[in-house]
Amino acid sequence: MSDVCEISNQLLAEFRKSAEVKHSGGKGVIREDALKAFLRDYLPKRYAVGQGEVISSNNDISGQLDIIIYDPYHCPALIISSSHAVYPIESVYGVISVKSSLSSAELE
Repeated sequence: MSDVCEISNQLLAEFRKSAEVKHSGGKGVIREDALKAFLRDYLPKRYAVGQGEVISSNNDISGQLDIIIYDPYHCPALIISSSHAVYPIESVYGVISVKSSLSSAELE
């Protein structure tokens, strides 16, 4: 159980450090990067972590997604850069939107 607490404390420390950044976009990127690093360390190796958009077989494209968990072996990303990629929906297992604060209206 102490490992779980240590991991949680590390993520919380990254979140608190990022609070010193005044630019909201910069703050968000730091928080997204911390969560992506955590996921890369703890997800099974068959999953990868990226960011960008998801495209369906009907060519419907999502908006910008902070974190995308996908299977690079099943179906690789279609367009890849260091800061943005397009993933076919068939390879996506989940997405995460990183928020510094969340109201109940936004959650709904």
